[in-house]
Amino acid sequence: MNNLEKIRLELFSLRQEMGWEKFHNPKDLSLSIVLEASELLEKFQWLSNVEISIKINDEIYLKEISDEIADVMIYLIYLSDVLKIDLLQAVVEKHEINKARFNKGHS
Repeated sequence: MNNLEKIRLELFSLRQEMGWEKFHNPKDLSLSIVLEASELLEKFQWLSNVEISIKINDEIYLKEISDEIADVMIYLIYLSDVLKIDLLQAVVEKHEINKARFNKGHS
């Protein structure tokens, strides 16, 4: 069992324990992904690239960013489960599409 599978099982266990299944539909999970991604974006709002490169050396700031990235990933895992999509396989397939698309002009 890989790390993603272990995390998935732990997330699903918590979801069941908390009774969250009734809230986990494609629309609400997609909305949650956008909201969490917005919270991630907020961490960089109004900062220049120079300011960001300085701030990411701050452990507290980096932990806040890490937490927001994790929130996005958690909702992606829940959404892919609800839709019966193999998340890792979807990433692999999309990566192959991108490679083929972008390698055409660089051959």
